[in-house]
Amino acid sequence: MRIQKGNVLNTSIPTCRNCPNLSCLIQYCDQEAKAFAGENKINYLIPKDQYVFQEGSLVLGAYFIFKGKAKVVSNNLQNRQQTVRLAGDGHILGHMTLDKEFYPIGAVAMEDTKVCFLENKLFFQLISNNPKFAYQVIRFYSKELRKSELRNRSFSQMKTFEKIVFAFLYICSSFGYTEKEKILIDFSRAEIAAIAGTNPEQVSRSISLLKEKGYLESDGQKIIITDMPKLKELLSPYLSWEILE
Repeated sequence: MRIQKGNVLNTSIPTCRNCPNLSCLIQYCDQEAKAFAGENKINYLIPKDQYVFQEGSLVLGAYFIFKGKAKVVSNNLQNRQQTVRLAGDGHILGHMTLDKEFYPIGAVAMEDTKVCFLENKLFFQLISNNPKFAYQVIRFYSKELRKSELRNRSFSQMKTFEKIVFAFLYICSSFGYTEKEKILIDFSRAEIAAIAGTNPEQVSRSISLLKEKGYLESDGQKIIITDMPKLKELLSPYLSWEILE
């Protein structure tokens, strides 16, 4: 099962040769390959909270995010869903399981998200014929693996409060925010908890503590980070945050 057909809509996305999303890795292909990808890709609009693909479904190809946000999720031993990765404009979904028959993880749209789908054969053809594209795919794999390894190593040493701080910083890093201005995080407490591996109540308590310290403000669900350097300093015993940039 590629995508739940009842929950997606075909949508208009520019061809790869005219795509304004310069962060998409297909931009590293030559003009002929871009034309090939544009002619063969399938465009979908995935509504918020719907699956791009589900854990256990058949692996048929790779998904490139044109515009939107998604989370890669996995069910733990308690059958509780945990967020293992965040993905934004230009990121690939499903790429790490292309040599497997079934997805060991799932991907869910966090807002209405436009994606381009390339079947396995087409994706591998692009890699085989375009060295620059292949190199950038390898770099993307490497960066995501490094983030995953660093997160796993750090989480084994962190307290719950610190894991929640990590979640705030990871959200900012994944979606390209900078520390030169106030930073807005429009994630629910449950979504933050799923990244930190905790529960919404712990997230709310941590937000209250960080507000008392003057590191952030809140406006309903929205969280406004007012002192990014201080948040990073809280995690300095565990990691150099620049590694995740």
